[in-house]
Amino acid sequence: MLPWLLLAFYTIANRMGGNPSTTPLLYLCPSSIMSLGLDNASLLVGLFGWLLISASNAVLYSILGIIASMFVGLWKSN
Repeated sequence: MLPWLLLAFYTIANRMGGNPSTTPLLYLCPSSIMSLGLDNASLLVGLFGWLLISASNAVLYSILGIIASMFVGLWKSN
């Protein structure tokens, strides 16, 4: 749901003449910086590149989820 909300926010801000910062997007998906090299890639290289990007995001968010669940577990046990 978060990507759709961000897309709506940036679309509405653009139509209203605003130019919001893209810094939050880099914090939410730091691996997307790798996509800059995929603009002239072939279909197979592009698919493989996006597979690597999605895998790195999965690892990143799983680590954050494990850390968050450890804090929630500690909080509930007290």
